[in-house]
Amino acid sequence: MRNGDRTAKIDEEIKEVLAVSAKNGEFQKSGNIADFYMKRDGKAYFFEIKTVKPNIDVFEKSKTKLLEWVARRRKFVNVYLAFPYNPYHPKSYHRFAEVGMMDSPNDFLVGDEYWNFIGGENTFSELLKTFDEVGNVFKDQLNKKFRQIAKEKLDSY
Repeated sequence: MRNGDRTAKIDEEIKEVLAVSAKNGEFQKSGNIADFYMKRDGKAYFFEIKTVKPNIDVFEKSKTKLLEWVARRRKFVNVYLAFPYNPYHPKSYHRFAEVGMMDSPNDFLVGDEYWNFIGGENTFSELLKTFDEVGNVFKDQLNKKFRQIAKEKLDSY
């Protein structure tokens, strides 16, 4: 996928992983833990959550991890790479590294797609509203603390 030899299609990738024999397989400790796991209507969902502007290596490693989760369970599970927000808003998320590696929205969720998927309709807008309310309450305290930290850092040089 990274070389453009094939297009990302998560359902086909999962079928390929499940078609491989588990005989002679070895347990791998790394990559075993999902950042977020949930079950809904009897279906398992595993999420890898990353910073919003990763390089291509992160996409490649994350894609590998998603498919390893399927391989470990030896059955179809829903796997996603998720970003908590879209830094390009109001434009759609588009990162050179994502092209060809991910099958959006089938294994790749960004911002409102992610939050609304896990929490239901309007979760993202409610979350932003809550952050705004909390930010307004603590704005002065936060600014004071930021100035204090900046002064301490500058004075230490």
